[in-house]
Amino acid sequence: LVQGWIPECFDGLSKEEWSLVHIDVDIYQQTLSSLEFFAPRLAIGGLVLVDDYGFRKCMGAREAVDEFAAKYSWNVLELPSGQALCSPTSVERI
Repeated sequence: LVQGWIPECFDGLSKEEWSLVHIDVDIYQQTLSSLEFFAPRLAIGGLVLVDDYGFRKCMGAREAVDEFAAKYSWNVLELPSGQALCSPTSVERI
């Protein structure tokens, strides 16, 4: 669990590899910055869960996920919970 302001809270995490990343920041820039930071550090078969993807009050989260997924060819599965489950379409890192 990492708390703090994005992207400053990522200091010291750049050498880690992640199997599951849960992003719950609600707004566009912080969601996009989180995806851009964690994607190249995601383990093969790893997943990113983004909260608030399906909620109209948090449209920035959806916009950031959709933009990122289109740019890097990631899969996005919208869950009934309003979250999105995201994963790369290949094992190549971005």
